[in-house]
Amino acid sequence: MNSSGIGYDFTGAYAWEVNQVLLKLFADWGIKENANFLNVGLGGQYFINDLDFAPFLSGDFGFGTSKVKADNIFSGETTGGFCIGVGSGIQFLRTASIHVEIGARAAFILSKNTIGYPTLLALRLGFYF
Repeated sequence: MNSSGIGYDFTGAYAWEVNQVLLKLFADWGIKENANFLNVGLGGQYFINDLDFAPFLSGDFGFGTSKVKADNIFSGETTGGFCIGVGSGIQFLRTASIHVEIGARAAFILSKNTIGYPTLLALRLGFYF
């Protein structure tokens, strides 16, 4: 997002787990200084095994928008378009009613702005219940 320092990434999703695959409908918002990255879409996670400690690979597709050089909500450069995301991680307590996830995700909007393609890189700690 071409900003220095640490940003924050918030995600809300509704997920369906089918055997070794988790399907989800999600909204994701990343914010860092004077930059924002918002995307909504459909995604999936493929678990390598069926155990409590399960590594996974993930992918998603949807629509995204980003704003850079924004001093307030009405200023800055806005870009929108189709968005793709990829990731991987580990899910703990997968067979319990509450799951804990540690992972990484990269998301890209497929439209350029003056800086390039808007990109979000995130390390995640997630809870599914």
